[in-house]
Amino acid sequence: MKLYGITKLGSKWQVVIPQEAREDLGLKPWDRVVIFAPSEKWIVIAPAEEIKKQLKDFSDLFGLSDDED
Repeated sequence: MKLYGITKLGSKWQVVIPQEAREDLGLKPWDRVVIFAPSEKWIVIAPAEEIKKQLKDFSDLFGLSDDED
């Protein structure tokens, strides 16, 4: 796990993702991200394309892919 720093919520409830995190994740302006809560007190922000890829990989792993029809 890597800590990228601490940020604040803006007046419009927006969060700035630190530059190093954006660079490491390959995020660019207007990229889509997924925000989910694995517990009541945590949130995770991940690139939408990475989530999509991971879900497809899991689907393929368990033979749930529609590609086999």
